[in-house]
Amino acid sequence: MRVAVFAPYAEECRNLRDWITDYSKRRAGPVELFCASRQEEFRRQFRPNFFRAAVIAYGGVAGFLEVRRAREMDRDCRIVVIDDSERYAIQCCRLHVTDFLIRPVSEAQIFRSMDRIFY
Repeated sequence: MRVAVFAPYAEECRNLRDWITDYSKRRAGPVELFCASRQEEFRRQFRPNFFRAAVIAYGGVAGFLEVRRAREMDRDCRIVVIDDSERYAIQCCRLHVTDFLIRPVSEAQIFRSMDRIFY
């Protein structure tokens, strides 16, 4: 199963990758992770029906626009949004995101989001 992680900060990307890897070992089986820290990378990697899930931690309007673009490209991909505020929460809900988290996030929150993706 493939999961895309789009996070602008190296430490956040590393944490998300480690937590999702740990989750997959404990509960979900093998997961193939694709991490991107720049918009161009994410856009190049993301394509229809390729990822089961995407964790988009690029906040603000840029993050929301990537969520909208991803949803338009793939109606079935499960999307988890991580942002600094709840400003775009309602718009993301209208795009049927699986979860919306406010920074700082914890491993427990990521595990809960992964449960929503896989079960």
